[in-house]
Amino acid sequence: MLAHPLFARARVLRELLAYLVESKLAGRKVNESNLAVRIFDKESLSFHPYKHANVRVQFRNLRLKLEAYYLAEPAVKVKFRAVPYEVVFDIADPAMAEARRMLNEARWLFESRFPVDLHHAIGLVGQIVERHPRWAPAMVALNQLHISIAVHGGGPPLANLRLAETYADRALEYEPDDGLANAAKAATEAFLHWRWNRAEELFDRAMSLHPGVRHESWYLAYLTGTHRASRAAQLMEDCLCASDRPWPSLQTNLGITLLVARRTDEAARELLRAGKLNPEDWCGLAWLGVHYWQKGEYLKAAYTQARALAQARRSPPDRYFDMSNDAFFGSRKATRLSSEHRGGVSEVGTLVAGVMLRQWDRAIGAVERMYENRYPLVHFFATVPLMDPLWEHPRFRAAYEQTGLALPPHVKRALPA
Repeated sequence: MLAHPLFARARVLRELLAYLVESKLAGRKVNESNLAVRIFDKESLSFHPYKHANVRVQFRNLRLKLEAYYLAEPAVKVKFRAVPYEVVFDIADPAMAEARRMLNEARWLFESRFPVDLHHAIGLVGQIVERHPRWAPAMVALNQLHISIAVHGGGPPLANLRLAETYADRALEYEPDDGLANAAKAATEAFLHWRWNRAEELFDRAMSLHPGVRHESWYLAYLTGTHRASRAAQLMEDCLCASDRPWPSLQTNLGITLLVARRTDEAARELLRAGKLNPEDWCGLAWLGVHYWQKGEYLKAAYTQARALAQARRSPPDRYFDMSNDAFFGSRKATRLSSEHRGGVSEVGTLVAGVMLRQWDRAIGAVERMYENRYPLVHFFATVPLMDPLWEHPRFRAAYEQTGLALPPHVKRALPA
């Protein structure tokens, strides 16, 4: 491999790869500081990971070079996969290699948020399960996809959350010590059953087994819904800084989370950045429209929401999802469609429109239906600054208290003692 033309002139990458492989075989732990001293001749005391990015940059280059090498030499039996900061040996299994390829394709579709893509992804993972019925990663993927469908309007929330729980249980049965399987179960404990303490225990266990779980979208949504939006935003920022590729959906989630944390200017900046990474991101545009409305920039809000609706209509109109943004200005069509599709994303649109038009009964009715149907992010919406006027209504507080969550800190401070 080191003599191959792809590596022949890349001295640093050759040394880096050789050192990582030798360390793996010898059982030596390697970190960023070790590599800085061994490969880049840095003094250990003067090396600072935030000031000296050489190691991170070259490690990313190594990953890209390995991908290029295996494309050029597909018949290699044992492959090296670079993960910070070590190599993992993968022994080729054609059937599992195809399953992993299909699972990666499904995960790419998962990023799009469009229900039509999510249903396509479920079909792909279903094909994997037919060939590998006890493969835990496929069960975890189905869990995540059904939660995402419940969030983004591909079907009724309650039914999809129950399916998500079924797949989480199977993943745990097949791999009880798998971090992602434990995180999948934690997500359903939080969003389906509102068992917050149990969810916390499972998320803690998941992170002890697989540290990367702290960047899973459902853990971050859980933190935000339980009034720890600033912590969720910090984890997202860390993940984006460490990522070697653009991550549009996480960039959007960061913007939304900052909005919930009441860091509005930062939120707008991140949502605009997400829009540049993915111009089709209807979700980020919709939240940006809400941000402009809150600032009193109504023309900007209308223009942004119109763009969001245009992107959202990429989905077939018979999905639960298409009507959500029609409700932004309280259109009759949105009201009719919301009454036909209770409990999904349509209720979010009805809620937002009700608050903006000061139609409190309409807004609170939407919240109650969202609770009844277990819309997964209903706790999250209750903490958005736009919803602040609703906390004055006892009926809204009663609906929120059903979840067993304490009142958000800013509400506690505002209510009379």
